[in-house]
Amino acid sequence: MTYMIGLFGGFDQAKFNRDFRPGFGIEACMFPSEDDLIRLKDAAKTYKFKWGAHFPLINDHEQYRDPMITSTNKAVRRHAYDRIERDCALVACYGGRYLLIHGPKPNLIPSGFPIDCWKFDGPREYVYIKQPQDVDTMMDLMAQAIKHLGSIAQKHDTDIYIEQDIIPSGVEAAAFAELFANTKRVYLCVDIARLYLQSIVDPAFDPIAFAAAVAPVTRHIHLWNAIPGTDLYHMPIMPNQSPKDGWADIAKYAAVMKANDLQAQSILFEHMSEALTDQELQQCYDYAVSLFEQPK
Repeated sequence: MTYMIGLFGGFDQAKFNRDFRPGFGIEACMFPSEDDLIRLKDAAKTYKFKWGAHFPLINDHEQYRDPMITSTNKAVRRHAYDRIERDCALVACYGGRYLLIHGPKPNLIPSGFPIDCWKFDGPREYVYIKQPQDVDTMMDLMAQAIKHLGSIAQKHDTDIYIEQDIIPSGVEAAAFAELFANTKRVYLCVDIARLYLQSIVDPAFDPIAFAAAVAPVTRHIHLWNAIPGTDLYHMPIMPNQSPKDGWADIAKYAAVMKANDLQAQSILFEHMSEALTDQELQQCYDYAVSLFEQPK
């Protein structure tokens, strides 16, 4: 398993010096310019690490950060693919291994979904379910997107990870997993805290069943924790975080996924490391290893 730290907003040398460990990798996002990519490439050579990118690799200042790969509008999907291909080319140029995007996008949500409880960039990021066929259409568009993104990934010799966003409760977890069963260069990323948070705002969603179903097709994991309705968001995982206090039960998700043939090759600590002391940060790293690398 390769563990990774995130560099958001540029190559922060101080954060790199504090958070990085030998054998770790880097996930880069929202860099201001290619100057920072040069620094990233140089650091990768010096410290011998592999890196990937969370879209957008370079801030493109668009109104919506995420490409709308499952939009019903062909022009919107075409623009999404263009943005993704641009970043795949950058990743390849500077020696990265993968590009990560979110999907489905836009999110398909039921009426009554508490909009204020989810961090949407704006109203174009979600569409209300009007009829059951909308869910089928979204799944068809996901399948089309995975196929098209596979061609882009092969062209640029990069992998593309799709991190699960809101999964409509009408989607069978097994059917979603099947989308990634025989893909070429396109793989699933599971964000565990996002699964937990969806279950809070959408009681019809079963996050544990979903985690179990997708474990065999999961290539990458985003790891952090949160207490819904508070400022405790993107917090480092720690062994003293009790579900009784509102935290996600990270240990339970890890156990369920391992028991169901988890195939993850990398884990990103997608957290605010500044919330911890140096000693606590190492405890966080050690805790993750104990959860994901102990015998099943």
